[in-house]
Amino acid sequence: IFVGKSLDFLGHVVSAQGTEPDPEKVKAVQDFPTPTSASEVRCFLGMASYYRRFVNNFASIAAPLHDLTKGQPEFCWSPQADKAFTTLKHHLCSSPVLALPNVSIPFTIYTDASDVGLGAV
Repeated sequence: IFVGKSLDFLGHVVSAQGTEPDPEKVKAVQDFPTPTSASEVRCFLGMASYYRRFVNNFASIAAPLHDLTKGQPEFCWSPQADKAFTTLKHHLCSSPVLALPNVSIPFTIYTDASDVGLGAV
C-alpha cells in the first residue's frame, strides 16, 4: 500500500502498523508550560484534543481543565487540574498506535458529509 515506510499526514504518522501522533506535534503538547489563565488552558485543551482519540477517557481526564474555562472571575489552578494536565501530557507522549482494520473479517465504515466537511468512523 505504501511507497515508503510511513507518511506524515495532518499531524499523524501513518504506516503499515497503524496511525500515531506526529512526534514533532506531540512535543508542543509535552513542552506546554503549566497554564496561568483560562485562555492558556483553552489553548492546551485545543492542542491536546486534536489527539483525543489516542487517549482513553480523554473527556473524563480533561474535565477539571474544562471547568477552569467556564467563565469564573478568578483563575485558580487546583491539584485536580494539575493532575489532569500532567496525565494528559503523559498519555499523549506515550500513546499507542491505532491499528488498521483487519480486512479479512467484515467491518462497517460510517461516514458523514456536508458542503463544508466530512467525517468517518
